[in-house]
Order: sequence, then C-alpha cells, then structure tokens
Amino acid sequence: MRWYFCLFSIFLIPAVTANAGNSGCSVDLPVNVVTMTGGVIRNLKPADLVAASAKNQPLKIESVSYDNAPRRILFVLDTVHDLPSDARKAEAKIVDRILASARPSDSFALITARGTARAIRFDQGRDALKQVVAELANDPKEKSTELGVLDAMLEGISWFGEPKSGDSVFLMAMDLEGNSKTNVKKIAHELDARHMRLFGLVLGPINLGSTVSTQSDNYKGQFSYATAGTMPDTRDQDFYPLAMNSGGYLVGDNSMAEHKEWKLTDERLQRLQSMGLQFYQVMTDFQHLRVESPSSSQSFKLALSESALERFPKTAVLYPRQLECK
Repeated sequence: MRWYFCLFSIFLIPAVTANAGNSGCSVDLPVNVVTMTGGVIRNLKPADLVAASAKNQPLKIESVSYDNAPRRILFVLDTVHDLPSDARKAEAKIVDRILASARPSDSFALITARGTARAIRFDQGRDALKQVVAELANDPKEKSTELGVLDAMLEGISWFGEPKSGDSVFLMAMDLEGNSKTNVKKIAHELDARHMRLFGLVLGPINLGSTVSTQSDNYKGQFSYATAGTMPDTRDQDFYPLAMNSGGYLVGDNSMAEHKEWKLTDERLQRLQSMGLQFYQVMTDFQHLRVESPSSSQSFKLALSESALERFPKTAVLYPRQLECK
C-alpha cells in the first residue's frame, strides 16, 4: 500500500542500556513499530525495546504484548468556511473509507468545528454516523458551530467516559485556532492522562520542524525523519508536538497555498483515503507496553534495541512521550 505522509517525524533515539531502573509504578502504553514501507511490526519481546528517562536513566520494560482489542475512535472535522470546499469534502470521504473497512467491534464518534455543525456520539451507532458523513461529503452550507477546533476535540473526548486501551482521535483541520473553552496545554494534559493518541491531517500551513516541508509530495510517499526546529510565526506551531507527543502522527497537505488551487482529484482522494486506512491500522493494531517509572510523572525515550535494529533497520517507534503514574 502506498504511503502518503509528508511527515512520520520521530526523534531517532540512540539505544540505551536495558537494565532495570529504580522501583516505582508501572505504566501501560500503546506502542507501534512501523516500517518505512508502512508495515506494522508485531510480536515484539521486551528485549526488542529499550527505555530511558529524559536524563538517560534506564527504565525497566516489564512486558510487551500484542493488542488488537476493540477500539474507540473520535473523528474531529474542521468544517470552517475558509477551507476550500474540496478540502472539506475530502475530510468526509476519508472517514467514509475508514468506516467501509472498519472492524465490527470498533466504535466511532464524530464532531465538527468552526463550520457546519454535526455531532454523533459513540452510542448513536454506525448507521447514524454514516448518514452524517454522507451529508458532510456534499459540503452543506449551514450556520457555523461556535466550537473551535480544540473546543470540539475536548467535547468529543468527554464522550469516551472512562479511558480504554487504544482510545484515539483523528483530527482533520486547517489549524487549531478559534477556541474559547480550552487550549493546547489542557488538551495535551487530557491526552497524557488518558493515554489517548492524536492522529492528524493538517489542511493548512504547519510547522513540521526546520528540516521538513509542508508538502508530502516532496517525499514521494516515503517517511521523513526530522527533529523539531525553529517554528515560524506564519505556521501552526502546536499541531505537530500535540500529535507526536501523544504517540500519534501527522500528515500535511496544505490546501491554503496561494500559488495553486487545491483540487480533490481522483489520485489525491485515493492517497488521502489510503493514509486514513493506515492511520486506522496503527490505531487498532499495536503493542501493549508495560514500563516501570520511578516517578509520578516524567518524559521518557523509547527505541529498538541494537539486536532489534538489525532485524528491523528502517523503522520508527510511535509512543506517548510522557509517563503518568496513577
């Protein structure tokens, strides 16, 4: 399957010694090891991964197990009228493609922001969601919701109730502006506390670090590793760290570029829908990691061990960057 990412940006972490750290609480986290061609590595063992605190103190990995249990996924769609009509249609068509291939055991919800107002909770069922997605695919011109992008995301997160393993948000937006009820810091804390991952399609200009571009076509469908750099004021500065720190990832396709018109061609739609399916696979199909943390809350680093790197040389590790002891 062809990969359509402008960014699969992971900090490449040197291997650390896999000795046990100080005793403390144990934290459960979703972790993906993904190849450059898009495959998900399964059946890893504790010896295949090494963890360390931000100060390079080794942390004990207690267990690694494959987890493909039923999932709950929230779609947040930015329907702001500043976006091209084709971009708003693309959002709905991506959701429609995921629903067409989704496992019967998974549950979905949807909420919109800044434009045409729609909301479907998890308990309303897939048929109701499909109907709303079909309506949004026709790009209705209706009164705008008062919810900003992060406002809508926070409202949708409240529908999950008690956290469950694999809870995820798929946000498609021009940027993260227009909020009155919350902010990036509060959303980041909510994601950390729930071990919930954020995946994003950015349809506006966004900072992806000093070594990467906003256009995925520059990478010809391949991943690009990068480190965060200076963030220009002209680009959204929050989407990138919010997604990556949660253990999710990000794709960019700037529909707001002044020098060319953004059109939803058949080729673009196919690539975007393929990207959506790849997001869905990572959300539903991951390793369940149990790691020991010596403190109540700390950032940490996770990487493949040297022996695992020999077997999987071109891979990236997706994981939440914060350990939160309950």
